[in-house]
Amino acid sequence: MAHAVCWGVGVMNRGILASEILPGCSARIDVGGVACGTGFFVTARDVVTCRHVVDNAAELTVRDRFGRRHVAIGTPVVTEDLDLAWIRLGTPDTRVPVALLGAVADTDDELYSFGYPEDNAGEPATFDIEGLTGDEPPRIKFKAGQVKPGMSGSPLLNMRTGAVCAVLVSTRGRQSSLGGYGIPVSAMLACRSFRELGPLNASAHINDSRWMDAMAAEQKKYSSALANASGQGSDVFITNVSEGARVEKIVNIGDINGPVTF
Repeated sequence: MAHAVCWGVGVMNRGILASEILPGCSARIDVGGVACGTGFFVTARDVVTCRHVVDNAAELTVRDRFGRRHVAIGTPVVTEDLDLAWIRLGTPDTRVPVALLGAVADTDDELYSFGYPEDNAGEPATFDIEGLTGDEPPRIKFKAGQVKPGMSGSPLLNMRTGAVCAVLVSTRGRQSSLGGYGIPVSAMLACRSFRELGPLNASAHINDSRWMDAMAAEQKKYSSALANASGQGSDVFITNVSEGARVEKIVNIGDINGPVTF
């Protein structure tokens, strides 16, 4: 039986964690049969991870939270300026939960992640956002949690909004709880090679309401329900809404200014 997770302040009824949806969308990435990192499902057949996890991978497989093995097809899509990779799977598996991508993040927002460090069965981690780095594009810097080897590519869930706002890419200290860095979802979807993931993710949530159903009412104020996205232009779908926005609000990827709003 799933148990509610109630820590921190702000959001009540943290259903995304209580229902195991965030851990369920996370997966272990194996290269040549060896666990090398973490990724997460953005559709039933598309997985995001870090480029350094899959570099020069001759044999690439994804193992989901439920023990199922998924075989990658083709070469992962990567970028030169972002440490990200997009893995396409041969067969979709609609039993796997799909992460909701969102662009909202603020200083002091609480993050929750689930990854596969050191070839174990998977474990959670929590962090707090400190702000943006001076890199181009900027990364999210977070503190108050340990990032272990193998956690690269983990989804960073913003507990305030109920959406994954970044991809964990590096640590600030393997043997300490100094935190690490993440690439904002908005920076990923603003990259030409990854733009298609926006509408694909939206379509996945139109067809599968599990994530949205698990969100608390307060979280739904920040993240789009995507209910009106069907049939709109291919550049629509990335959520980047303010605190007072309604659930139905959707903006165009081309309207994003910078990788994240602080």
